[in-house]
Amino acid sequence: MSGWLDVEDDAGVRRHPLTEGLTRLGGAGAQLTVPDVGGDQVHVWNDPPRAIFVGTGRPPRLNGAPLAEAALRPGDRLEWNGARFVYGGKPASEHEAELEELAGDEPSAAYVAAPVGRVLSLREERIWDRLVAGMFVELGLADRAAAKRWQGEVIAGGFDADACAREILARSGQAADDPRIEERSTRLLRDLLMAPLLKGAKGASRRARQAAQGGVAYIIANVIAFGVFALITLLGLLLLRIQEYDLNAFLDRLLGRS
Repeated sequence: MSGWLDVEDDAGVRRHPLTEGLTRLGGAGAQLTVPDVGGDQVHVWNDPPRAIFVGTGRPPRLNGAPLAEAALRPGDRLEWNGARFVYGGKPASEHEAELEELAGDEPSAAYVAAPVGRVLSLREERIWDRLVAGMFVELGLADRAAAKRWQGEVIAGGFDADACAREILARSGQAADDPRIEERSTRLLRDLLMAPLLKGAKGASRRARQAAQGGVAYIIANVIAFGVFALITLLGLLLLRIQEYDLNAFLDRLLGRS
């Protein structure tokens, strides 16, 4: 078991194993529901063990302090609207703990100069709309007719990124703060972060190792298949010998000598 939560709520006390990857606590769509929290959720990751509050309402409390994002250790207690969750499993690594301590330091001057909630420039809004519209389409949240029409425009060579983003966002009826969008943005950032490692000499070396591993696996699979076939053939010949079947006479008949 990769980890678990001991849950205490109106339904009683029980142990809930964490899903590999992400377990959601909170509102609609969560594996563990918490009453009267709307669409707010807490995302609990099992590796590395971490809890993140995703929402706009009153945050839960982790060990008595409001939760934003925190590494988890065995015995950590999360309280939210009368429900209590106690984490059990492996502790966060020392590296995770160091990151958490850094997150609690005073923000840099550059960060203070760009506070959360500031008004985006026109160019930033265009970039944001394009990214969110693209994630809507990828995740199947976009209006199908709008997405299909703009796919046709791409094929026909008449693509307009801003018009496409405006129509998809207007017709899809989804909020940009949907938890699925947040998760996809995390994976997108990770993919972009790792993209340089797949280019140049490092990327070529990585692809060569993968190709070599695939070739070795193919050879091993064929050797195993040939060995199984040979074993079956040998067992058949031994069975015929035990039954004193004249294999030479059979071969002669095939050759037309009898």
